[in-house]
Amino acid sequence: MPNLLVIIYCLVDSGFWKVSDARAWADCTISKINVPKFWLINFSLKQTPDQLLQVIRDALREFSVVLPEITGELLVGFSILRFERGEISEQNLQLVISEIIDAYDEAELSFSGFEECYGEEYDACKEKALHALRFVEEVDIEAFATLVMD
Repeated sequence: MPNLLVIIYCLVDSGFWKVSDARAWADCTISKINVPKFWLINFSLKQTPDQLLQVIRDALREFSVVLPEITGELLVGFSILRFERGEISEQNLQLVISEIIDAYDEAELSFSGFEECYGEEYDACKEKALHALRFVEEVDIEAFATLVMD
């Protein structure tokens, strides 16, 4: 499983988490620990996805976390989940997937047409995203303490 910050980055960047979702997660996390790090407090106060992403990018740098190879797959997976929730159209999903493939050099994701998205790559990305989402929902705050506490 990738670093929790990477998953949060993907949840926000993909649009799967709205600002209200991200802030609710941060507020809940803050309420469970004694002394949260600045990035988490700052994250809970942001008003736009771009502001949230900047806080996460800064935290990734602060903790020397490099986006792993799975990042593109998680972004595709969360986008697929958005499509399945009816939040984005089939055409937008196609566009998002091609942009992710280009941006993250995801050569192994060979979605040349939407009909192929229903194949193994589609299912694999979706499963990775679902697994990551469960991880975020079930994370042990004490195990996460090194990133959220001084």
